[in-house]
Amino acid sequence: MTCKTIYLIRHAAPQEGTGIAYDVPPGPPLSEAGQREARQMAEFLAGRGIQRIVHSPLDRTAMTAEALGTRLGLPVVLDVDLAEHRRGETADEVRARMQGFFAREMARPETVLAFVSHGSPLKLLIEWLTDGRERFVGMRFPGHNVIPTAGVWQARGGLGAPWEALFIFQPNIMPAPEPTPVWAGGGRVA
Repeated sequence: MTCKTIYLIRHAAPQEGTGIAYDVPPGPPLSEAGQREARQMAEFLAGRGIQRIVHSPLDRTAMTAEALGTRLGLPVVLDVDLAEHRRGETADEVRARMQGFFAREMARPETVLAFVSHGSPLKLLIEWLTDGRERFVGMRFPGHNVIPTAGVWQARGGLGAPWEALFIFQPNIMPAPEPTPVWAGGGRVA
């Protein structure tokens, strides 16, 4: 049986206050900070042998996946089963669609894959893959999420074999540097 490595990536930070529904396409796009987070995540994952990138149908995941695809020179593929946990959808329903998606991806020949999705679906997939061994103890990020924006989990295993998952990346969320004002560079203040 072939062992596979999967990078489970939560989308980078979306724009807030857009009035766009969060859980249905297109959803809000990435904020400027989110675009920086996506580039940091892509740089972190460069050189890890990723062969396939799959994302949910929302703009924030597509933009996050595009940052990785651009960095790696790979196309990105949309799959509706990676979608956000929708209003009215039960955890069992989300888990079932993630399991169906996972089974399809495991049947593919690639051995190193990246999936860009959302906190709740990724959490349910990780819990299922690890047979409940991963409990996300002490992991709480803004929005009460157990995975930070642009956060990455690495999972390794194979069908019929135990999977291990490890949280490996959280972006540095430093603000973009502001241009140096004239007065700070030794110029005169009028």
